[in-house]
Amino acid sequence: MNEHAQKLLRTKGETPEFVNTTDFYVDPGRRKHFLSLVTSAGFLKEYEIEFIDSLGVRFWGMVSSKRIVYNNEDAILSTIIDISLRKKLEEELVYSSSHDFLTGVFNRRHFSSVMTSEVVRSKRYSTSLSLVMIDLDNFKIVNDVHGHIVGDEILKHFCTIVRENLRQTDTLGRVGGEEFAVLLPETDLIGAEKFAERVRSTVSLAEFV
Repeated sequence: MNEHAQKLLRTKGETPEFVNTTDFYVDPGRRKHFLSLVTSAGFLKEYEIEFIDSLGVRFWGMVSSKRIVYNNEDAILSTIIDISLRKKLEEELVYSSSHDFLTGVFNRRHFSSVMTSEVVRSKRYSTSLSLVMIDLDNFKIVNDVHGHIVGDEILKHFCTIVRENLRQTDTLGRVGGEEFAVLLPETDLIGAEKFAERVRSTVSLAEFV
């Protein structure tokens, strides 16, 4: 058994103490679906479920199960393979495909996708939609004088400032080296101007280096 599989058994002295298996499923609904599939087909291969071991650590398992008869009673025999590392890598790939690696905000491609959807929604429901473009003036001088490491920290700090001024429905994206865009749904020109001025004012008072 792997590390997590062993922890699915709570030990009391040297004797394993079996507990209710429902304790080990993060999502009860997922467990119910899993059991229904095994019950109806008699077997199930490579079904992915998030578990929680007896120490409270979550992990992803790939389960293969089949119905059996044990001590004259119906039972389910399962094997669990820990795929937590694979799931983590998959999540990182999904994240990197939509986010800028340095600042953590949406990258140009994903921002464009969100903007397309918001434009369609705005037209359909006749709502306001504003786009604010932000370009950090003379940023090349910062890199030339202080170096790219300092420049990177400034970009990250700038994004933190902008995020603090966003609503939950707003979208921030990095669309160029020092160019950013903010999508403001349900916002007219006056509202967009107020937002832009608020960000400009906050940035002008911030200490970056």
